[in-house]
Order: sequence, then structure tokens, then C-alpha cells
Amino acid sequence: MIKTAYIHSDLYASYNLGPRHPLQQSRLIDICTVLRTKGLFSEGLDLFEPAACTESDVLSVHAADFIDIVKRASAGEAGLPLSRYGLGPGDTPAFPGMWENGLLYCGGSVTCADLVAKRIYGRAISFAGGLHHAHHDHASGFCILSDIALAIKTLKANGHRRVMYIDIDVHHGDGVEALFRSDPDVLTLSFHESGAWLFPGTGNVQDRGTAIAENSVWNVPFAPNTGGDVWCSTIQNVTEQVMQSFLPDAIVLQLGADALAEDPLGHLVMTRWEWLNTVQQLLQSFGRRPVVILGGGGYCRAAVVDVWSRVAMMAAGDDWMHGVDIQTSTSSRDALDFHSATMHYLQQHRGI
Repeated sequence: MIKTAYIHSDLYASYNLGPRHPLQQSRLIDICTVLRTKGLFSEGLDLFEPAACTESDVLSVHAADFIDIVKRASAGEAGLPLSRYGLGPGDTPAFPGMWENGLLYCGGSVTCADLVAKRIYGRAISFAGGLHHAHHDHASGFCILSDIALAIKTLKANGHRRVMYIDIDVHHGDGVEALFRSDPDVLTLSFHESGAWLFPGTGNVQDRGTAIAENSVWNVPFAPNTGGDVWCSTIQNVTEQVMQSFLPDAIVLQLGADALAEDPLGHLVMTRWEWLNTVQQLLQSFGRRPVVILGGGGYCRAAVVDVWSRVAMMAAGDDWMHGVDIQTSTSSRDALDFHSATMHYLQQHRGI
């Protein structure tokens, strides 16, 4: 069994984008309640409170003028040019305390990275993290600060030179890709619904990193109505081949749960069984590498609480399968045709 840490604070729920907003972080309290009820924090998972990041930490990733606006909006200042920085009405509204909460959820991901980087734990989980649309100079898609980038930088600063970031959220991990597309020692691999149909409209299979890091960007898009018959095996096979080539020292795994058929925002049709089995196969494929496990999207609350609770049980070596309906899903003809073209490109141009 791999020693696993679980990072949580009830204050995570103060990431409050509004009562009708799709992202409700009070789901994290529900997950913690499930795990506590099952006795996981007595045996299997070690529970930690996150240590908040500092402003200096965040400025290592984000532009100073953006951070200034976030702080002032957090304090309730009016008349700010919020839309210029991706804030305001819509996907990512400003809210009181957003700066302090951002430092906390970033701190959760950094705590994970620090614990596994120093080999105190083999795996560490913070489901408050995984906010993959945050950019260097603006917020986007429910995401303000890039906890993921800070976790990756923490791993690198502690001697894990090559870091592989894997993202199975239904939305493309555009913010993380943009932040590291010029770093040959960070590889971003995103499996998502194609931007032709879904926000943020990016993540094409043809995309590469910059000239000095051309091979650092990998995207595997899927069409709507893609099921587990191709999604599961594609994630496993592509990840293993890219990992064998890149040879990462550590892994950051973003587990957005919005590829599930129950999710109201995405259009993929995975069952919980397929999604969980895919995560288990990924964890097994990482071997003894340090792994940071983060959350992300997922807007059917019952489904997210269920699968993320089971991921924590899985990571801790507990019986996660009990009570899961063994169901499978099948892709539509159009989805299969789209997938065939994607894989043909990867085989011809990326050697997969």
C-alpha cells in the first residue's frame, strides 16, 4: 500500500461563485464526511490542513497587475476593470474573500506536492485543487489562481526535474498548457471533449509546445457521445506511451469528473465504473513515482462526491468497488469517426 495524505479544510467551501453557479465547493465537505464515516482517516489516509500560499508564491506564476486586481476585488473595491482580467458576471464572478480562499486552495495543492516531493508520502490528494483554466494574467472558466502550476513548481524545486501533468477533465486544461508550453521539463497531456463543441475552444490534437519545448504539449480531444469503449483504453494507452518517452520523475493528476454521462455541462457519456477503472489503471501505471491528485470540474454533485470519495479509498488501498454498478457505455458512430481521425494523426505525427 502506498502511503497517502489527504488535504482538506472546510474553508475550501468559501470559494463561493454564487448560489446558482455550477461549481459548488461545499461538495468537498460532503466528500470529507463520507471518508470520515468510513473510518479512512483512522486507517489508510492521513488528514492534513492546508497551509496557505504567500503572495510571493502566487507571483511566481501570475502577473502582478492581475494579482493586484484579485486582491482589491476580494476586499470589495468597486469600479475595477474586472472584465479585462477575466472576472465579473458570468463564469468567474469576483467574490469577497476570493484572494484569501485562493491562497488556501493553492496551499492545499502545494502541500500535496511538498509531501510527495520529500517522499514523506507516495500520494497526496487535494480535491479543492485542479483549477486548470487559470492563466498567467487572467481568470477563466471558474478558475482564478493556478494551484496546479504552483504544485508543479514545488515538485521541480524539490528535485523532481521532469513533471508530467495529466488531465481527464471534460474541458481542455488550457491554463496549465499555456503556463508550461515553453518548459521542456513539464509535459501536459489533456484528454477532453473537443473545443469544437465545448469551452474553452482549445486543445487541438495538432497543438505543440514552443520551439524549445515542442514535445511538451499533448492533446487528445473527443467528440460528443464518446463512451468508455474508446475513452478508457485511449487514456491508458496514450498515457503509458507518452510516459515511456518522457520518463517523468513525478506526476500531477487532474481528475475533473465531468466526463461522466450524468454531468450537465459536458457531452461525454462515461459511467462511474468506467471512469473509476480508468483512474485505477492510471495510478497503477505510475508505479512508485510521487503523485499529486487534484480535483477539477464535475457538476453533478452526487456523482462527484461518489467518485472522488472512491478515488481517495482507491489511493489508500481500501475497497472502492463496493456498491458501484458495473455498467459500460458505447460511442456513437460520429464519435468513433472523430476518434479514428485523432488517433491517425497521433500515429502519423506523434509516434503513438
